[in-house]
Amino acid sequence: MAVNYYAILGLDKTATHQQIVAAFRRMAIKYHPDRNHSLNANEKFILVHKAFEVLGNPERRRWYDMAYAKDEHPHTSYKPQPRPSSNPTPNLRPGYNPDEPMSARRAALLTLLIFLAIGMLVGALGIFR
Repeated sequence: MAVNYYAILGLDKTATHQQIVAAFRRMAIKYHPDRNHSLNANEKFILVHKAFEVLGNPERRRWYDMAYAKDEHPHTSYKPQPRPSSNPTPNLRPGYNPDEPMSARRAALLTLLIFLAIGMLVGALGIFR
């Protein structure tokens, strides 16, 4: 999942270049390690710098907006809709619970089927003749 650079700078997606520069300067002063001695100031300063590297360059900002606008920004009108389904597990038979452990009998039958299938394949290919 990508980082929302607009949220890091405290901006909206419609911010102008001047607003981006002003927000970067404000946040850079706030989180600069020489001014802010908190433990995570350096990490926040690096995030602010990365956000400005992307949003401050018009070409990189355009690519960022195209790639992450629908996924990351809550102010967009896109909201993924769930697929309508009457059965929450459409490909499973009724009464089957995938979280239940497999019974010993069922495991033995499954193992037998696998060995039979391998035997038929080996016989058909004539590997051990």
